[in-house]
Amino acid sequence: MIVYLDSSVVLSLLFEESTVSNSIEIWKKSEIRVSSILLEAECKITIKRTYAHNKKKLDKFWKEKKLSELDRLIEEINLKNIDSTTIENIDKEDILSGCRTLDALHLSTAIELQKELGENLFIFSYDKDFNKVAKQLGFKTY
Repeated sequence: MIVYLDSSVVLSLLFEESTVSNSIEIWKKSEIRVSSILLEAECKITIKRTYAHNKKKLDKFWKEKKLSELDRLIEEINLKNIDSTTIENIDKEDILSGCRTLDALHLSTAIELQKELGENLFIFSYDKDFNKVAKQLGFKTY
């Protein structure tokens, strides 16, 4: 099973959110994990922003620890760069205007990967709007 991950899933693992058990279960079930390079950037920014807003509550090694954990998770995800095909998909798929820009880029990347791999991708996200648009594009979601 090939699973396209969005940042909400990886952040759920890193921050041990209430959804962490489900995230671990799907992570283990997935044979291949894919995403856009955006995932790494989104997660790094969220870690740094969380630390900046909570420095008084978190120990001084928290940020470095979470970034290291992220690096280990990223090693298990095949990341695709954004390119001209990503933008062409946005031009072709008006449905992508139903979500935020980064989400549209993620879904455009998922469209590309599905074509390249020749297999159906499952989209795994905790973002309801993201999943709604993914379903409209014909993806199965978790």
